[in-house]
Amino acid sequence: MRFNPSLTARLRIGFLVLFALLLVVSLLGVGRLFQIRVDYENAITRNFQLELESERLRSAFILEQAAARPATPHQKPSQVELNQAAASFSDAAGRASDLTGDDAVLKAKLQKVIASEAAWRKSVAGPLVRGTVPPGGVEQRLTSAVTNSGEALAIQTRNARDDSRDHARSETRDTTILVAAVLSDAEQSERHASARQHWRKKYQRSCLLPSKFPTAS
Repeated sequence: MRFNPSLTARLRIGFLVLFALLLVVSLLGVGRLFQIRVDYENAITRNFQLELESERLRSAFILEQAAARPATPHQKPSQVELNQAAASFSDAAGRASDLTGDDAVLKAKLQKVIASEAAWRKSVAGPLVRGTVPPGGVEQRLTSAVTNSGEALAIQTRNARDDSRDHARSETRDTTILVAAVLSDAEQSERHASARQHWRKKYQRSCLLPSKFPTAS
């Protein structure tokens, strides 16, 4: 015996399939939007923390400069203060390195700051603490290198934060459009199926109706 469900049964099955599809797509869409939001908040938090560490690097370098100031009749450079400031710089650099993640550009900018500070401490701070004035132009050049590289790191960090925001917006828009398109296509497909079933049943009924014209005897 061949099973041939009625039109009502077919419509019920179709609506159940459509409902299940809508439910799955909605759950996937909501899950994707939630993940986008989580990733965005993590990126923003990381970038803000990296900006904070950039400021700490700058502050530590200012303390290093103060500790290695040229000797005056009333004050001399302090190796102890220089070591403390250098330790603060190294600690901030370590935390900043952990925050750069997989961003190669941020890593390169941070390494530039670290290398510039190390060169300044070796060629400027060290001689000053020992009472030796660095060669002309060296102090200014190396100090500017540290300052400029620190500013470049801060700018790149802000750019990374802006990129994270733009990426989250783009992903949210694309996901919303995709989910809406899938739901709309599913709804249209169900409507077309219902319409075909309706016209098919109407056609079958019309074939069973008696002719309106009398037949010739």
